[in-house]
Amino acid sequence: MDCYVWAGRTNQNLNTGQQGLFNRIDRPLNHYGLNYEVVSCPLDRGRQESLPYRVLEWVGNSYIFKCVGLAPNTNGGLAGVRAASIPSPSRTALFADTILVTPGETRG
Repeated sequence: MDCYVWAGRTNQNLNTGQQGLFNRIDRPLNHYGLNYEVVSCPLDRGRQESLPYRVLEWVGNSYIFKCVGLAPNTNGGLAGVRAASIPSPSRTALFADTILVTPGETRG
């Protein structure tokens, strides 16, 4: 779930799993002006694992870094991919609504 810590709220997140990852890690893109308002999706209604809370409240932002591909998360992700090997980086989605990688969810 570290695919959520690229930016967003750094404390008071409700998910305390992974040794408190969501409340203890420095979120690198916050240093470039991203803040809680930027990473908050107005349609965020939570996921099964976060209900009754929004994903934003659960992990600190509403969007996922595209380290995994489309479900079943086996093809198209950027985990371990060298930036120089991406053929069209300006056309490559780096962040997405979490529902895209978990289409079995009824909300996102």
